[in-house]
Amino acid sequence: MLKILATGTTGTIGKHFSGAIPLSISLLDDFNPIEQSFFNSSSVVLHAAGIVGNEAVSKDINVSRKINIDGTKKLAKISQDSDISRFIYVSSSHVYAPSDSLLLESSKVNPLGPYAEQNFRQ
Repeated sequence: MLKILATGTTGTIGKHFSGAIPLSISLLDDFNPIEQSFFNSSSVVLHAAGIVGNEAVSKDINVSRKINIDGTKKLAKISQDSDISRFIYVSSSHVYAPSDSLLLESSKVNPLGPYAEQNFRQ
């Protein structure tokens, strides 16, 4: 049976992950001892946690980087090493240039501000 695990389930995007099992971890800390039984080939991780917005990111750019970039990479690596079926990183569209068209992965990027820069670097 497919298990959907999610981070950031209280945030703007993550609150829409109905039916997902909240994955309560601190992306700032070393979270290697995550309950390994959650991570297997029938698991999907929806990752939407992080420090959001230029003001919040700018309060402590180093902590924001550890959470938004390093924490995401660690979670992705643990997911990969655990043979989960999918790791899906979900974020806002702040990295894209303004457009009247539907934004796609191939759309022009123009990250403005520290929050968009950290999302772009992931």
